[in-house]
Parts: sequence; C-alpha cells; structure tokens
Amino acid sequence: MCNAPATGDEHVPPQCLFPEKKDIPGLNLRKNLISVSACDTHNSKKSKDDEYLLFVLVTHFDNNPIAFHHFASKSLRAITRRPSLISIYENETKDIVLNGQMTSAFKINRTRIDRELDHIARGLYFHEFERPWTKRINIHSPVMFALNRADADSISRIIQNMASFASMLFNRTPKKGDNPEVFWYQLYTAPDKNSLVVKMCFYQGVEVIALSNLKLEENAK
Repeated sequence: MCNAPATGDEHVPPQCLFPEKKDIPGLNLRKNLISVSACDTHNSKKSKDDEYLLFVLVTHFDNNPIAFHHFASKSLRAITRRPSLISIYENETKDIVLNGQMTSAFKINRTRIDRELDHIARGLYFHEFERPWTKRINIHSPVMFALNRADADSISRIIQNMASFASMLFNRTPKKGDNPEVFWYQLYTAPDKNSLVVKMCFYQGVEVIALSNLKLEENAK
C-alpha cells in the first residue's frame, strides 16, 4: 500500500471475516488464509475499519448460513461489549421489498467500505504478482443500492452492467480461495499491466468488482 517498512503480515481479506472454530464447531474456515507484508498503518491501525466491513458484509439479505452464524456470534459479542455499535444498523434505515420479501436497508459509509475493499484488491494483486498495484481502483457492487438519489435507477443499472461484464470476463476463470464459503476471488490483469479487474465474493452473497481501467469501465457501462 505504501513505501513504509513492513512491520508484520496483513490478512487479505481481514482475518475477522473468517469465523473461528469455536463459533462454528466442526468447520475450519481459516485454512491457508492469504497474507502479505504490511506496515502498522495499513494493518493494525485499521482494525476498526476491518470490524466495520465485517458488520456490513454479514447482514446482506442473500448470504449463506455462515454469515448468519458469524453475525450471531462474533458481531453480537462485540455489540454486547460496545452497545454503541448497534448504531451501524440504525443509520437511516428504510423498509424495502427484496425478492418478494420485506426487509430493511441501512445507510453505509461508502468511503470507509470502498477503502477496505480497495485494500483487499491491492493485497490480492500483491499476493499474485509480488508487486504493488499503484493505479486508482473503483469499487462496484450490485448489493450496494443507491436508494435515496434522483438517479438511483441509473446507478443501479450501471452497477448491474458491471456485474454482467465481470461474469463474462471471468466465465472460464477458476475461483481462488481455500475457504469459499467465506471468500473467493478471481483476478484479471492485461498483458500491458494497465488494467486490473478483481471479482470478490463474501459469504456467497456479496459480490464486489474492483476495476482499475477507465476504458474497461466505459465498456461495462
């Protein structure tokens, strides 16, 4: 992420996203976690942002049961210790109908979430090629809706197009990650090293596309 000396290793994605054995007995969901060298600023000092990412990801409507168990164990333990954390789920809530079922949406801090997802994409690139990706990365996800904007429908349509573009790009690319119930990814970089696309999936429900190429982005639109 930067030119500072490495002080340790950082898990990519953060280790807190992967449930411990005590929370889901009989399953080892921390097998061969990816880690890269990192400085203190880009590792331990962002632990609260890692926790925020976890709190947001595990509540998605279409996640697998692993996410539900992780929320019911790790997230609720944290809320019990620090009741103020419940405010994350009370931020500008709105009742919505999704896939024919009534549920609620809450406002997330996109700057904070996108920064975390940007770090993960860069970490995966470094893991694959042992060199940093220094260009700008834009984050897109079909599960992060723009509900309260006049152009919400247009934004949602563009994001869906991004998701379709990524699906076609990675149609024959194997998914990587030894704990796919929690996280898997696919990565594409062009031979000229000017393009990067990373498709990530958390808890088999939250798909994210990290895109670093304006031309590719325009084509996806």
